[in-house]
Amino acid sequence: MLNTKGKYEEALGDFARAIDLKPDLEKAYYNRGNSLYYLKEYENALNDYNVALIYDPEYGQAVYMRALTLYYLENFQQACRDIKLAESLGIPQARQAKGKICREVGSQ
Repeated sequence: MLNTKGKYEEALGDFARAIDLKPDLEKAYYNRGNSLYYLKEYENALNDYNVALIYDPEYGQAVYMRALTLYYLENFQQACRDIKLAESLGIPQARQAKGKICREVGSQ
């Protein structure tokens, strides 16, 4: 898979084709969001994570990545809410990230 090999720009086309073929495939939006995230296209990544979560509201990894994206967009309150939600959905790395992300809410 191109995403795991760091070929994020190439992967974007593959995910776009997957979405064209099956527009309700939440994993395609999630994976395209990851490519965009690693390309630092945070607004576009956020849009894809949001769409993935429309199709599967309990998609923990999408919630987790949306929290990280919101953090980089400096939307700390929503990032903190999402990281807590990701933790409650069983995403282990959310617990580690929660302290850093939610600490920013108190510093605003």
